[in-house]
Amino acid sequence: MRCAVCERNLHEAAVRIEDGADSTDDDESAQHAHSWWDLCTRCHQAVQRELARTDIRAAARVRIALAVVAAEHGPGARPRFWDERYWDHLDDTQVNRLLLWLFAVAFGVHAAAFIAVAAYVAAVRH
Repeated sequence: MRCAVCERNLHEAAVRIEDGADSTDDDESAQHAHSWWDLCTRCHQAVQRELARTDIRAAARVRIALAVVAAEHGPGARPRFWDERYWDHLDDTQVNRLLLWLFAVAFGVHAAAFIAVAAYVAAVRH
């Protein structure tokens, strides 16, 4: 199961938020509308902050808050590593983590290649 906003995997920390709007209208959009969403705790907290911040008292206020949070936290809002925007917004912790993984993978590939060559040479000699 995935979060309805950021599409991250939900484990046991899923929170279900329900829409208070009455969807008994004959409107076509109301027939296909969700009445609940499963969210991760981070997105749920953002929706709760947005609901507390707004003065809207309409029946669709949960949907509006979800739309605002989805615009900020959705998968389209996060840049991919091939985008220049990704590299512009890296902090020191993320750069250190990236370099650590890069060195670990490079070491692992070279160690595996050395072992494979050594095993091949040992097999050919006997």
